[in-house]
Amino acid sequence: MVVDTKKWEQSAGYALDTHPGVVRWVKNEHLGYFMPYRKNGIPARYIPDFYAVLDIGLTLVIETKGQYGDDADLKAKAAERWVNAVNEESNW
Repeated sequence: MVVDTKKWEQSAGYALDTHPGVVRWVKNEHLGYFMPYRKNGIPARYIPDFYAVLDIGLTLVIETKGQYGDDADLKAKAAERWVNAVNEESNW
């Protein structure tokens, strides 16, 4: 259950709770998990909202957005680089 968060995250938590394809999920709060990126050349941290494991063996990194902004493009590119690196590493 997701509590005391914005409406979008509450809705996402409900969807994850009730979707039959979701094996397990976690709200990424106080877990210390982040993706590094740079904003104007300065190191920054992108903290996705959720992680979910699906019954088909995929792991999802989920970011909910009620509006566009908040460095969304930079964070999306950081997530894409991270996913590519993780997938490349797991092919060893």
